[in-house]
Amino acid sequence: MTNNLRYIIRKCLVIAGAIIATLLITTQLAMAAQTTGDKNVRGVAFEWGNSTWVLADDGELISAGGDIGQAPPLHDVLSNNGIEPGQVKSIEFAKTTSAHDITGMLGDLPNLQKISKFNNLDYSGSAEQMFRVDSMLKTMDI
Repeated sequence: MTNNLRYIIRKCLVIAGAIIATLLITTQLAMAAQTTGDKNVRGVAFEWGNSTWVLADDGELISAGGDIGQAPPLHDVLSNNGIEPGQVKSIEFAKTTSAHDITGMLGDLPNLQKISKFNNLDYSGSAEQMFRVDSMLKTMDI
């Protein structure tokens, strides 16, 4: 009888853990959507360094703030999160975002056309080739 009870308790703990994990993920997505001006969110929010980002349905990539630090370039972070860098059409720094040594940071985004609220990016260090191979970039709100 005690073996059956232990089995049932273990199963209940596994189910409870799965429910809690689902609630945490859903809460994170809801909070990210609120910080992006109620845009429809595509996929999941992801972290770039210690900053949170969301990709909207229209291809706008939105920073919810934080510190990128010296994290890898954005195109690598997107790829590592299952997002094709070509999906990004615009970037909005909705909240204050900081970064250090941003060489090539926003490069290799083939369909990037616009960057808005760029003044919310607080960076230090080298910005060499920051927009490398962004041939579609036409507008930057500084």
